[in-house]
Amino acid sequence: MSDKPRHVKLTIEERNKVVKTLTERHRAHLASGETFLYDGHVSHGEVELRVELANADDTDVLTLEGRVDLVENDIQDPAEGKHLLMDFLDEVLIEYFEDDRDLRPDLDWKSYDYQSREVWVRGERRNRKLDRLADELLNSGGA
Repeated sequence: MSDKPRHVKLTIEERNKVVKTLTERHRAHLASGETFLYDGHVSHGEVELRVELANADDTDVLTLEGRVDLVENDIQDPAEGKHLLMDFLDEVLIEYFEDDRDLRPDLDWKSYDYQSREVWVRGERRNRKLDRLADELLNSGGA
């Protein structure tokens, strides 16, 4: 049995570096108080990443999730898989901003051919503040 970790999360430094890069890259499109979050991991020959853009009061939150199978795409270095996937997610963000934020990502995983590789992406746009209020109402016993 191997001593290799089966699930390796991104480091805080890596997450912070990508958030800083996204913020600088898309600064002209960001409203006051909007922030990016970035997270992900490598496990079982697959890279999974999640990018989130949220406004200050959580009433508009865009979440994009992506994954790439390193083995099927003949990618030897997980860092290459992370870069490939992040480049694709960044292109989705560019489209989102260029489309005046009307882009609605697919809720279900969808396959895309990107740079002769297969990436899978899904996403959603929601009002997390409203979701929390609804949960509080339901947990308090209703109306």
